[in-house]
This record gives sequence, structure tokens and C-alpha cells, in this order.
Amino acid sequence: MKKVFLSFIASLFILIVAVVLWAGTAYAPPPFPVPPTGGFPACQSALNTCNDGLGTCNTNLGDRTTELDICDGELNTCNDDLVACQAQPSSDATVTTGLIWEKKDSPGGGVSVCPGGPTCDNPHDVDNRYVWTTTGVAPDGPVFTDFLDKLNNGCDNDPTVDCSAGGDADCINAGVFGACGFAGHRDWRLPEVAIASTGGLGEFDGVLDCSIGSSCIDPIFGPAATSGYWSASTFAGNPFSAWDVGFDNGGVLVGSKDGSSHVRAVRDGP
Repeated sequence: MKKVFLSFIASLFILIVAVVLWAGTAYAPPPFPVPPTGGFPACQSALNTCNDGLGTCNTNLGDRTTELDICDGELNTCNDDLVACQAQPSSDATVTTGLIWEKKDSPGGGVSVCPGGPTCDNPHDVDNRYVWTTTGVAPDGPVFTDFLDKLNNGCDNDPTVDCSAGGDADCINAGVFGACGFAGHRDWRLPEVAIASTGGLGEFDGVLDCSIGSSCIDPIFGPAATSGYWSASTFAGNPFSAWDVGFDNGGVLVGSKDGSSHVRAVRDGP
């Protein structure tokens, strides 16, 4: 009997130990989870970087928009310049008030009454002078038969070469090339005053400005003689006279057509 009891006690002890060991394994607290590398701080940092990048992008976009506006402005200016350039066929002619004016030069050689003077081969010489008429009234003097004839019927590169018959081909055949007519045009003429009976600057108003200096002309037009310049306008009160505009004082006077005066040609643009 005693042996049975001891055996029961031993079995019970083993059972209790087994239960304790099982309970300790089953109810051990789980380990605290380790957050993934970076975690929330890394995410927040990435978001800040993204926001910074977006701000930079917006700033760059603003800059590009401003640059585009500037570019548009420059393009408009360029277009305006292009229109002006297209209206100006040559560096030897200058545009103003819808007219294209001959640009004079001053190679020296003194004043010549043309034709026949030493500088008369160059119709752009500022010192050359011409007579309006040889018959008293009609526009048949060297102003028209020599000066304007060289501009309209001479080769641009050499106005002494006549191209009135064949145009540009005459210039090419003569070996001077270039176009027929000054700056490639053959419609050069003298400017007109405002009113044949009372004068007035008329077309000269686009080029004459005595506030600039003694020659009353902007240097862009080349030099000007401080003297009178023939107009195409006959004085209504006397057919033997024509209006003459002074580039020394801006005065509009009447001059006898058989006298000599300076000239500057003009044409309607472009």
C-alpha cells in the first residue's frame, strides 16, 4: 500500500512539472516589434525633400514664364525691326515718314556744278550742284538729265554705266554687276514742298531738323550742305522759279530755275 502511494506522488509531481514547463513556453510574452529601417522619420524627410523640389519647380516655372514674356517682347521688337529693314532697300538710303531718302557722302574734291565737274560721276557727292532747267521753265536741266538719270538709269555699283535699255542685265554685261538703279530702284525724284503758292516744308519735313545742328539734318542721312536744296515744286506765282529749301536755317525760298543748287533724292517707300 505504501508503495502504491509513493508511486502516485511521483506521477503527480511529474505531471505538475510538465504543466509548469508547458505553461511557461506557451505564455512567454512576444518580443517588441522592431520598426522597419527608416520608418516614419525617413518618410517625413522624403516628403520634405519632395516639397522642396516642388517649390524649386514652381520657381523655375515662374522664371521660365518671365523669360518667355521677355522673349515675346524681343520677338515683337525684332518683327518691327524687320518691317523697317524691309522698307529700307539699301544702307545707302534711309527711311523716314514713309519716304526713302538718298544718303549723301562727302569724298572731298570741292563744289562742282554738274555735269562736267570733277566729282559729278558720283551723284551722291554732297558738294555737287545742279541747274533745274536749261529752257527756262521745263524740268529738263541737269537735275533731271544728269543727277536723277544716274540714280534711275545707272547701275547701283557704278552710276556712270547706263542700264536704261536692259536693266540689271546691262550692269552684269558691263561687269559691274548689282542692280539697275540706285539701291535697286528706278523711281527716284526730287521732294516736293507743301503748297506751290506759299511753300512749306512738305516732304522735306521728314528729313530737315535744325535742332540737330548747323546742317539741319540727322547724320543718319549722311552729310548736308548748309545751303539750299531744290524741290520738284514750281512756284505758282512764277513758272521760271522753283521752291528751294535751306538746310542752313530751314527756310523755304523761291529760286530761279536757271540757277544751281544742291539736291537730295527721295522715293516713295518701300
